[in-house]
Amino acid sequence: LSGPFEAADEDDDDIERKAVLAPTGVDPDATGEAEVEFSNDAPAEQEIEFSVGNVSPNAALTFVIDGTAVATAAADARGRVEVELEVRIQAAGSSR
Repeated sequence: LSGPFEAADEDDDDIERKAVLAPTGVDPDATGEAEVEFSNDAPAEQEIEFSVGNVSPNAALTFVIDGTAVATAAADARGRVEVELEVRIQAAGSSR
């Protein structure tokens, strides 16, 4: 699955981006969506959510954003996966 992030309306002052994930040909009926949210006050701390369905039962999936693997998970017996995590993004040029 793959899809571009686009700005989404947010009720508070946070920044939110969502992506509708479309099949890439490996599993033609797979569906999914991804969401990234962060605060203007702390943009390095981001909440990431993935929801995927109609994949092969027990399939191992790696979730990648901009070429970086951020999580791995296994589908349940019905071919569904939900992942929620908080990620700290290192600023460009930072050595920490």
